[in-house]
Amino acid sequence: MRLFKKVICLLFAFTMMILTASCGTGNNDTSAPANSKLAENKFADYTFYYPDDWTLDHDTSFISIIGGGNSLIPEDKSVSVMVNDLTQPKTTPSEFWVQSKGYLSVTFSDLNELSVEELKVGGADACKVVYTAKITDKVYKFGQTFVIRSGAVYIITYTATEADFDEASNAYNMVLETFYFKTLLD
Repeated sequence: MRLFKKVICLLFAFTMMILTASCGTGNNDTSAPANSKLAENKFADYTFYYPDDWTLDHDTSFISIIGGGNSLIPEDKSVSVMVNDLTQPKTTPSEFWVQSKGYLSVTFSDLNELSVEELKVGGADACKVVYTAKITDKVYKFGQTFVIRSGAVYIITYTATEADFDEASNAYNMVLETFYFKTLLD
């Protein structure tokens, strides 16, 4: 009987190890890139790294960073992450962008889509979009990545003036490359 219990316990442990490994996010490298800071808090179920010359702006379930680089107005550059429940849980990231583009076109009549790319962020399906739009008298360039996971959409938005976009895109790329889900759900 003792041997049977040991075998059952070992099988259970092995099964849990396999299940845990198969439920991973695909992005288990949580090591810090050089010259970076960690953005995390107890409210958000994700973390990411950002360049150390940027500043943590909001630190709640909505996390954003601003500044960095050579801009005279660092607030003209920001990366933010918001999470919303999906009204249609089977929506793909690309479908979410098409819906969002319709809403954004009402606000930004001059919205100009430059690129759309499917990718993985934190091991989850995502869609990365780059577009321009005018806010007051300034043209801004936006990078938005829509990550769908467990009935929610994580919207990672990078905003900068057209002049600053390429120079500061390293912060956006670092966020995308180091985005990590704290919980193993998928």
